[in-house]
Amino acid sequence: MLAGVFAEKKNGRYLVASLWDKDCSHQWYVDNKMPALIQGSGVKYVAIRITGSLLKVNPKWNVF
Repeated sequence: MLAGVFAEKKNGRYLVASLWDKDCSHQWYVDNKMPALIQGSGVKYVAIRITGSLLKVNPKWNVF
């Protein structure tokens, strides 16, 4: 993961955004790390819905 952010709205909604260098790096995280994080947090028992989206970032937008 190159970067990430976690935010909570007052109505109990959350936003988690992360930036990955490759699709396969993110998929490895989802397959190997995320199940333990979900179980440890108890989120699957309180979450109504978890959704995700993949956005491709144009390399020309990078600022160094």
